[in-house]
Amino acid sequence: MVQDTSYFDEIVSAMSQERLARYGSILNSAIPHVGFVILPYITIQHASALLFPSLQIIEVCLRHKINTSI
Repeated sequence: MVQDTSYFDEIVSAMSQERLARYGSILNSAIPHVGFVILPYITIQHASALLFPSLQIIEVCLRHKINTSI
């Protein structure tokens, strides 16, 4: 999980209010710091980063298999 929260304010200022409202609705309204509204966003980003290398390998293998079949 995210340990350093010093950059949360920068991320919050770069995101639209509509998007922040979506992530804010995931959490309850008792949020101690406005930056914690984006914790679900950051968690999804970390999960995506972990899955990306595997998806990339699958894509390359599939592309080679299609090329071989053709």
